Amino acid sequence: MVFGQYKLILEKLPAEINSATYDEIAPIVSYDGQTIYFTRVGHPDFDKTLEVEGKNLFLSLSAKQYDNYLAKIYSRISGQVVRNATSSAYNQDVWIASFKNNEFQSLTHPGPPLNNALPNSICALTPDDNSFLVINQFLPGGGMDEGFSIIKKQGNEWMFPEPLQIENYYTKGSNVNITMSPDGEVLIISLEREKGYGRNDLYVSFKNGVGGWTEPMNLGTNINSKFSEDTPTISEDKKTIYFSSNRTNAMGGRDIYRSRRNSDNWTDWTVPRRFIAPINSNRDDSQPFFNDRTGYLYFTSNRAGSSDIYRVKVATPKKEEVIVKGKIINAHTKQAIAAKMFYGPTELGHYLRFFNSKDGSFEFRMAQGETYKITAELKDFIASKKLLSVKKGKYQPTQHIVIEMTPISENVEIKLDPIYFRQTESVLLETSYPSLDYLTNLLKENKKIHIKIEGHTENIGEAKDLFALSEARAFAIKRYLMDKGIDSARLATKGFGGTRPAKQTINALAQEKNRRVEIHITKVK
Repeated sequence: MVFGQYKLILEKLPAEINSATYDEIAPIVSYDGQTIYFTRVGHPDFDKTLEVEGKNLFLSLSAKQYDNYLAKIYSRISGQVVRNATSSAYNQDVWIASFKNNEFQSLTHPGPPLNNALPNSICALTPDDNSFLVINQFLPGGGMDEGFSIIKKQGNEWMFPEPLQIENYYTKGSNVNITMSPDGEVLIISLEREKGYGRNDLYVSFKNGVGGWTEPMNLGTNINSKFSEDTPTISEDKKTIYFSSNRTNAMGGRDIYRSRRNSDNWTDWTVPRRFIAPINSNRDDSQPFFNDRTGYLYFTSNRAGSSDIYRVKVATPKKEEVIVKGKIINAHTKQAIAAKMFYGPTELGHYLRFFNSKDGSFEFRMAQGETYKITAELKDFIASKKLLSVKKGKYQPTQHIVIEMTPISENVEIKLDPIYFRQTESVLLETSYPSLDYLTNLLKENKKIHIKIEGHTENIGEAKDLFALSEARAFAIKRYLMDKGIDSARLATKGFGGTRPAKQTINALAQEKNRRVEIHITKVK
């Protein structure tokens, strides 16, 4: 079958991943397409750690007592009697497979805290390559509650999951799914709630700026139906949602659909389109996950009997990538500092991902031919911004960069992207607004700062005219900041004309650098 420019070829993942006897579900693939996280169900080699009040019952109970105890827990979770805990659908562990050059390399089965005797599943990636969304919330002394958590990996160790706080979170059913947008700003959740349109509907929740998430909002009837919509995933641009549903036009059981958002309104979606064969079949096909880097759509299907993981290439893979490695340092001491880093392609107009660097080091991938904007932020430091371009067609597997952050103190210059004016005038051009908005936010977040805005011109022309122009341009910036709510008492201006050239030569490039505005901190209360 042909889909767009592609002949759809169904691939069942290798036997190391898809066992002959057990169900493999919930494929989540790393951004680089080299690692797949999946859930294996009912396997006898599940992690048997079961902590209750700080005690591991697997070590303290007999085998029969342990099995009976775990079966009772699964019965409470499911609302039905579970007699055999090992073969139960609630016996779920996360497994991890790695690939190299599209060839299977290895399979690992981590222990606690990623896995234990309770249901375990990685639901989604986060912008941080070492953090993941997992189902359920876990108590340090043992036990489990409904909801979701974030689990982090440091080196080869997994940290204890931290609860994801979603305002007014609840669901009436036992089937819940969640995904996070690659920029970490949006959650799409499948829930069964009051005033929904069917069994499970798709909802959206937004990061609220204080470490939590807003109350889930129904995506509306364009996507949701009187049937069940679940297992969502969302594209990098947050415009396309993939999900599964058992609605009436399905080929059989559950089918995989996609829908495109028409506008900024999160209830304005196109009519969902069902994928054709061989993606959908006359059995249950669900849990889609699209990987931009490879162009593969991964999904789960029970068409061969047990549930297995498949993939089909449906899009052009993204361009060749390079690895960017770097360090965040204190500009004064040159020592590494822990900070939050944001990065993404300039063409998006926003930062795509973030990285919490605990030791100042960071690493990410970017495509050849792209320009990335990178910034690091830390309280009491001036955020540092950098542009990084990687040329096409050149073998350069690794790029190394250093980001210097300057502590907020007197006599420090606040570096801005260039500020542009109408030629020979003091009228600001719109291209300058992002730089000035950054300065506005810095002043609002650090109310102790007073600054001086210095205007400089080229050193060719009448001195008095150059002084007047530099003064007018400095004041234009002051007026912009005042209009944004900054107290004028914190803003001083000074025009220097052409008396302080950045470059002494008189060629065109040097004169362009001489025409500039500098911002200096004059006082820190």
